Amino acid sequence: MPGRQQDQDKDQASNTDTTHMQKRQTNWWWSMADAAASNANPVYVTRTATSDTATEKTAGSCLSKKLWAAIPFVLVVIVVFVALLAGYSNLRGACYKAFNTLVNFGDAILHCRLDGGTLAMPRDPATNDFLISLKNHVNPNARFWIGLHDQRREGHFEWMDGVALGRYKPWDSHQPDDAKDKEDCVQYFMYTESRFGANKWNDADCNDPFPFICQVTPDA
Repeated sequence: MPGRQQDQDKDQASNTDTTHMQKRQTNWWWSMADAAASNANPVYVTRTATSDTATEKTAGSCLSKKLWAAIPFVLVVIVVFVALLAGYSNLRGACYKAFNTLVNFGDAILHCRLDGGTLAMPRDPATNDFLISLKNHVNPNARFWIGLHDQRREGHFEWMDGVALGRYKPWDSHQPDDAKDKEDCVQYFMYTESRFGANKWNDADCNDPFPFICQVTPDA
């Protein structure tokens, strides 16, 4: 049955060629994705990426990850789209930006909400030092609002998320003083403010206009 055997051999060869073609196509798409992921400024990362932005400290590069599916022919390649928050800097999974715009405390909150965040909350020394460096880079001669206040109950300071102020509180030595009984919002003293504690915390009138620092936590 030479004829039937030849047909079977042709079918087997055809299947082998198809399998090799599928493998080449699959490998080609993964190599393209991996090449993009290894780029110095990637737009997306692939399944093999191991970078953990939650633990990175990357000045000027804050990432918001979202899944995106690309469908080349019959292949489905799942990648992670990386959206950049313009001008924000990443510290341990949170993004921060100092704005050199004069607004009162309430308007500062609204500005931060437009970026999906709130006023910055420096609860620990590392975050506090990081925010100080950001604000001084933007304007060392200005005070900046942060997300701390005692508007609901005098003397009981709380962060923007409602959590009470903890043990870490680097106030200036004479603050908070609630001057004229109307200082309920907290700011950084300016870097050049030698008569007060440079970069220390100060309570101020919430209606006064100052620059501010926003905090955004990107989607996981």
